[in-house]
Amino acid sequence: MSDWIKCSDRLPETSPDTDTTFIVAVKRAHNGKTYVFTADWLNEKLLNKEDPEPDDPEDGTPFTGWYQLETHADYDQYWEPLVQPSSGDVITHWQPLPAPPTE
Repeated sequence: MSDWIKCSDRLPETSPDTDTTFIVAVKRAHNGKTYVFTADWLNEKLLNKEDPEPDDPEDGTPFTGWYQLETHADYDQYWEPLVQPSSGDVITHWQPLPAPPTE
């Protein structure tokens, strides 16, 4: 397992229009505790490029940041920011996923 990297030191470097899964540490504002999750780093990811909605202002806008892929009963999957700005939560550290086990 690799060492944690502070988000204030650097963010992941990935190819444009990609999403890559990492392990992240999130400090929650409501209780001060740090939790560990997997999250996807979107690097200039173009959303809805296969089936754009003509009235959606976010179509064609590249997204960069920490997101989670969520499901919805009315439509397929969508990207949700891991941390909402109004929550006060902070993504403090990240690291690559470990290599899968070998037999």
